[in-house]
Amino acid sequence: MNNNTEIKLPRKAKGQRPVFFDDPAVDKLISMIFGLTNEMSVLYERQDTLERLLKEKNVVTSDEIESYVPGDSVRKERDARIEIMLSSVLQVLEGDVVKPRDKENNISYDEAIALSES
Repeated sequence: MNNNTEIKLPRKAKGQRPVFFDDPAVDKLISMIFGLTNEMSVLYERQDTLERLLKEKNVVTSDEIESYVPGDSVRKERDARIEIMLSSVLQVLEGDVVKPRDKENNISYDEAIALSES
């Protein structure tokens, strides 16, 4: 196998979500907090690395980093990243949301009532 080969892992874990508390909402909240904590940890390490490298090479100063004001295109890119992160964090709640069925299996309300009464 080539070292440059990218390995794709499944995006969703198999099996049931572990249960630790009587209230499932608490378990979901804890999962979301751990997800956010993980994201923050990774971001902090990357930011720290970049700042150290930039300062070490005299590319930028701490004051320049603190006073930076992003332009519109940068704000749009950041907003898109926030959407992706929120989607990742909120996927814990995904199972609670009723998803529309595909048109092939979708039946009207009246048809569903008729089926339940037969």
